[in-house]
Amino acid sequence: MSGNSVFYTTGEIADMLGAHPDTVRKYCDSGELRAEKGALSPHRRIKREELIAFLEKKGISKNIIDRKKAKKILIADDDPSVRDVIMHTIQLLSYPFQIEYADNGHQACIRAGSMRPDIILLDLMMPEMDGFQVLRNLRKDKDTQNIPVLIITAFDNDENLSRLSSLKVTAVLIKPFSIKELQRHITLILQINDTN
Repeated sequence: MSGNSVFYTTGEIADMLGAHPDTVRKYCDSGELRAEKGALSPHRRIKREELIAFLEKKGISKNIIDRKKAKKILIADDDPSVRDVIMHTIQLLSYPFQIEYADNGHQACIRAGSMRPDIILLDLMMPEMDGFQVLRNLRKDKDTQNIPVLIITAFDNDENLSRLSSLKVTAVLIKPFSIKELQRHITLILQINDTN
């Protein structure tokens, strides 16, 4: 980081911890969490290094620092080998992700509603509810209707592609796909910069 420190406010740390900002201020006042005040501001600033040391003392994972920044991805595919390939491909990107799985359409709808992912990677042919029905359900719900959906399928016939066009699909990736193709779609849809 070339000498620059990353600082957090007491409010940001409170959000990470799920605590009230007054609780974080008390940690600062007691010296448990070392904070500085800026020359021009009375507000506390906490260096990343100090926050990490505090979290370690409290037995809290430092992963909570980046959790808020992590892009949330839902992989909905009933084939464990495909899920593993997708997971491995995503992990090659230099970006924090929170990934959840669904191995049938019903689970996909439930997880999409609870996690509100930044993108859904959706197989068309799954048990309990196919990808088309999942899409219809997502598009009917105000909380999920605008989530970008990347269809990953081996069934790319004209009929399926026509049905997908009416369901606001962001992109379609045909199996078998390359790692680079999948990474390109994810980075474009999420508008992230991959440093690989």
